[in-house]
This record gives sequence, C-alpha cells and structure tokens, in this order.
Amino acid sequence: MGGAALPDKSLVVMDPQRGLLADVFPCEDGHAQERALLDAVPATVQAGELWLADRNFCTRGFLRGLHERGAHGLLRLHGGLPFAQVTAWGTVGETKDGQRIKEQAIEVEGRRYRCIRVELAEPTRDGDAFVDLVTDLPERVDAVTVAALYRKRGALETAFQHLEKHFES
Repeated sequence: MGGAALPDKSLVVMDPQRGLLADVFPCEDGHAQERALLDAVPATVQAGELWLADRNFCTRGFLRGLHERGAHGLLRLHGGLPFAQVTAWGTVGETKDGQRIKEQAIEVEGRRYRCIRVELAEPTRDGDAFVDLVTDLPERVDAVTVAALYRKRGALETAFQHLEKHFES
C-alpha cells in the first residue's frame, strides 16, 4: 500500500568473534537514518574494543565516544568529517591484491588519527578510485593490516543481509 507506514528502523551491533548480535538500538521512525541513533551506542562500548564501521559512523561525536571509553575505531572516512592534515600522504605498502596503501596523519578535535588510503583496482559503484579509512589504532598495527581488517567488514554486511532475509525485515 502506498500510504502504509514505513517499518521501524534499528541500528544493530554485531560481535564478529562470536557471530552474534551484541546490541540493538531500535527507533520507531522509519525515516530515521543511522546517524540519528548513534548517540546511544557509545554507552555500550568497552575499553580495548575495536569498532569497524562504515562512513555513517565517522562523526566527531562517535570518535570522541570511542576515545573516552578506551576503545579504538576503524571507520570509512565520511566527507563531512572536519579534520586537519598533519602530514603529507606517504606510500607504505600494498595489499595481497596489489592495491597501493598510503597513510597520513590527521587531527580531529585535537586528537591525532591515521588516515589510510586504499587505492582500488576498480572504482566503486559510486566511482570512487580509493577508500579512505580513519583509525586510532597504534602505529604497531601497520596500514596494510588496517586495510585488511576493514575488508573483513564486508563479511559483517553479508551476515546482516542473511538476517534480513531470514526475518523478512
């Protein structure tokens, strides 16, 4: 029916080590975006965790919430995130697939982060030739490893698609 209400929206957090849904943040507004639900998430963050997320999570508030709770983030850079470049890009390696990896230091709200650029073999469906990642993981976790970690996020997306199919949501 064209005039029917939209289904509810929810933001779901998955624990990839256990393969289980760890938290659900429901919202009755079917028009809501993920970003509208982000404020509730940092209260569930535990020290030492690594949060992998798409660009919708890449906000000053979410980064601040992770930092305040002693957790780390690995997020795709959102074009709206205000940051200052601290260093120039430097090429630091390649993925197993031959994608060049570059890195630069950036600053968000006075905190230093690493921006990792993965140059793609083929452009994304949006025409992007590279993917920029923001992380506060320590330098001992090299940029090639950071890029490989983020790639695993695709498996999480697939798990959510399976859940949607099985629950007809």
